[in-house]
Amino acid sequence: NAIFAALLALPFLLNGDGVFYMERPIFWASIALLVFLQITAIILNLIPIPGLDGFGIIAPWLPLSVHRMLAPVYSFGFMLLIFLFWYVDAFSSFFWTAVWILILQLNIFPGLVEFGFNMYRFWMP
Repeated sequence: NAIFAALLALPFLLNGDGVFYMERPIFWASIALLVFLQITAIILNLIPIPGLDGFGIIAPWLPLSVHRMLAPVYSFGFMLLIFLFWYVDAFSSFFWTAVWILILQLNIFPGLVEFGFNMYRFWMP
């Protein structure tokens, strides 16, 4: 995901003025949306919840007792993630703030991402 996001964001990083996407706004809005989705996936995959990829990153360094203690929770990792997004405002805020900070660091205009979302959801008025 990181390599794909970096390759997609390269035109935005190399053109600091941001005017280049005015010639083909639909194309660049689509690319901006793809970068947004990739950044979202990267951060999502780094969250250390048992049963998800982020926990798999730190699992080899955890004691066996921790693995045994968390074994029953592994199958509920995704539900825990959904719970955190819906009911823990601080978690959701932190996650989306991190995504948008990275988008801005990649020199991608947030309005372009929004335009990409609007085109993606073409069935909505």
